[in-house]
Amino acid sequence: MIKLVDGFGFNEELELVIQDNTEDDSEIFEFFSDNEFLNPQYYHIRESLTVGENFDFGIRNSTGEYVSCIGDDDAVTKYLVDCVKWMKENKLEGVFPERITFLGPEAYPGCKGDLHYKSFTEEVKFVNTSEVLKDIFDKGCINTGNLPLLYRGVVSRECLDKIRVRCGTYFPGASPDIANAVSICLVIEKFVVISAPIVIGGNSKTGGGGVNFLKYHAQTDFTKLPHLPKNIKEIWCKKIPLIWSNPTIWCESVVEALNAWGRSDLIEEINFEKLYEYFVLYYFHYRKMAFELSNNKMRLLLKSCFNYSSRYFNGIIYRIKTKLSRKKYSNGRLVVSGFDDFNEVLEYLNKNDYNFMDIDHVRIKI
Repeated sequence: MIKLVDGFGFNEELELVIQDNTEDDSEIFEFFSDNEFLNPQYYHIRESLTVGENFDFGIRNSTGEYVSCIGDDDAVTKYLVDCVKWMKENKLEGVFPERITFLGPEAYPGCKGDLHYKSFTEEVKFVNTSEVLKDIFDKGCINTGNLPLLYRGVVSRECLDKIRVRCGTYFPGASPDIANAVSICLVIEKFVVISAPIVIGGNSKTGGGGVNFLKYHAQTDFTKLPHLPKNIKEIWCKKIPLIWSNPTIWCESVVEALNAWGRSDLIEEINFEKLYEYFVLYYFHYRKMAFELSNNKMRLLLKSCFNYSSRYFNGIIYRIKTKLSRKKYSNGRLVVSGFDDFNEVLEYLNKNDYNFMDIDHVRIKI
């Protein structure tokens, strides 16, 4: 990633801040001593931090007018600077590209280096933040929905500083990207979604703080999750199963963010029954936790049976469509295989699918 960004040549316009929280930083120091780079600003804190605290220090150590956060297995493209210039011209506080994901060869057994993306267009879409919040509340906060994620988008520092002034942190929740996204929705009324390769999310076996392997697994022993706040069990919402999993930690982070903003009224709008339905479907071994919290256990039982049947038949239909189609798709996104690393991915995008100039001529009237 360091070599990648340094090779873009944006010496004065782009700042790469590396916030390291590993116990041993000797390897990265050796890397820096063997290479000369123009962009990186490196900071290291050896003391144990939560993921949110580490990201918080990263933003505080940055100086740019606009900020984008990435993880240890993600990457940005050279179009990031073009995107920010376009944002400034159009006075936009937040821009979020359609999701692009690269699963490296080591992501899972049999992975062939897959790039997941939708074909790029010149479409520029305004999204109302109140509608985004309503949508995730209705669905029980089981996924990120259309939330404006700093994790794969670009946000003005002015917007982020409003969050820090109010909450004391840029990330007022156990899952930093979710808590920050909810906060952004409470700061701005609208944001823009574009179809452009600005940030590419990675998904290696050890990425995401070492917890990607838990995607469809749950963890009841919070001591094994040092990336979470130490008091997480004490502050955990009583309406959410007390267990670490994707949907529960996302929902918990939404609740924490709303509490930080003093918006307990919005917590009442969350459909927790939808959370229980999803939890039973994907974490069946722990289904008792959801049934104990449900206010309508018979409905939850019936919905669970229906969801299992739907999942089974939808899987059959998907496999049939995949065999009949010449192209491979996953969740509506095109899948292209055969990439060894991000450099090959960027080379492919440059040759085949995208030039930011296609969208640069678009001027938005606020």
